[in-house]
Amino acid sequence: MDWKGEYSWILVGGIGLDRGFTVEGLTVSYMPRSTGVGNADNIQQRARFFGYKRGYLGLCRIYLTSENVDAFTDYVKHEESIRGSIRTHLAKGKTLKEWRRTYFLDQSLKPTRNSVILLEMYQSKGRGGWITPDHPFEDTEIVSDNRELVDEIISDLKLMSYAEAGWNDKQIVPAFGDNIKLADLLPKIGQLRYKWPDDNLQHSALMMGLERLATEDANMRCSFYVLSGPWSGVSAVRTLSDKQPAKIKNLFQGKNEKTNYPGARALISAETVTFQLHRYDIQTADKKRTIKDVPILAVHVPDHLMERVWVER
Repeated sequence: MDWKGEYSWILVGGIGLDRGFTVEGLTVSYMPRSTGVGNADNIQQRARFFGYKRGYLGLCRIYLTSENVDAFTDYVKHEESIRGSIRTHLAKGKTLKEWRRTYFLDQSLKPTRNSVILLEMYQSKGRGGWITPDHPFEDTEIVSDNRELVDEIISDLKLMSYAEAGWNDKQIVPAFGDNIKLADLLPKIGQLRYKWPDDNLQHSALMMGLERLATEDANMRCSFYVLSGPWSGVSAVRTLSDKQPAKIKNLFQGKNEKTNYPGARALISAETVTFQLHRYDIQTADKKRTIKDVPILAVHVPDHLMERVWVER
């Protein structure tokens, strides 16, 4: 093409302008097409309005659908998280070959085509709600270490008892606080360990999301409830399912209309992160074995604070 033969050009194309095609001196971009299947690498490659345009930035105009605006905004967060993960890894003196991929990626996007992903990746859920480990009772040494850790957490916090009118002794929250800095709590929470790989991956993804919230708002507060266990004076028992791998049945205490108790699941903040520390004696389905005082940290994250995290297995 004799690009200098005319003062300006209008290029119209689909696949021909889709991925990685750049135009020197490009000033105006229209992108009416959808995001397709939502592969993040394709969306990044479509961004031909990016480039070295500082010299004439004031002339540039971009026209996008709201779907594409959201996709590019989410992609920037995704790329920043990847770069941050790599910087943190290299700062520890490790090589790039040792880097374990960990990054944010919006629920509507996926990294690339499934056929070119060679690594197994764990995906956290992209919507808010309760996050709990499935097998916190495995390995007596880990349970003991976690027990000591949560004792330290409780002793460091300024907590008080909490109850509403009509609640009985088993429903009173023995220790509660709602003015706790999230950033102060996370170093201890991050030390929790689990034997099962998926529990550890879920915890890693959760910590990445919470650390980002604490970084974006250093003064963000959270709520912390201590329910059953030594602090309550009530010894509570939970039974494991008979299906393998066994999981805890009925982790959360249910609601009671007679006493106006809403149930443990409802003891949350709608605006910020809620932690609930449950401590149960865990009994096997055949009732032949009991694991004493197992600490279980349940975390509730509201929808507007939750982001999906990908972690390499």
